[in-house]
Amino acid sequence: MKNRIVRASAGTGKTFALATRFLRLVLAESVAPERIVALTFSRNAAQEIYESVLGRLWDAADPARPEKAAEETERLAAGLPPPEAAALRAKIGGPASYVRALRAVLDSQASGAIATLDSFLLRLARGFPAETGFQNPVEVFTNYDVARVAADARDALIHRLHDYAGYSGQQV
Repeated sequence: MKNRIVRASAGTGKTFALATRFLRLVLAESVAPERIVALTFSRNAAQEIYESVLGRLWDAADPARPEKAAEETERLAAGLPPPEAAALRAKIGGPASYVRALRAVLDSQASGAIATLDSFLLRLARGFPAETGFQNPVEVFTNYDVARVAADARDALIHRLHDYAGYSGQQV
C-alpha cells in the first residue's frame, strides 16, 4: 500500500479519485477502513468523499441489480495496468463483496477514516496527550470562547502592568 497525496483545483475529480482509492484499498487489498486515513481541509469535502464511498458501495451491493456491482468493479479497474485490473476483478467478485465492504465502512464510521486535517489532529492530541505534550484535556474553542479567553488574558496583562508599575492612579 502506497501513500498518496491528491492536489488539484476545484472540479477536477478529487472526490472521485479519493473515493476510488478508498474503495480499491477496502475491496481489492482487504485493508480495514479504520486503517485508512483520507484527510481533506473542509468538512464539505470530507462529507462528499464519505457520501461518494457509501453511495457507490450501496449501489453495487444491491443483489437485485448485479450489473451495478459489475459496473463499479470496472470503474475501480479503470486506469490500472492490465494485470492489476484483472486481479482486482477476480478479488472483488459480485454484490456480496460490496455488502461486506459497506458493513465494514459503516462499522468503522467512528474511527473517522475520512476526515478533515484539523479533526484528525485533534483526535491525535486527545488520544495521545503525553506524546503531544498536552497535560490538560484538549478542548476546541468556539468564537465566543476565543473572545472570552482573549479578554481574560488582556485583563490579566493589565493587572500585571498595574502591579509592575506600582499603580498609584497614573496611566500605564
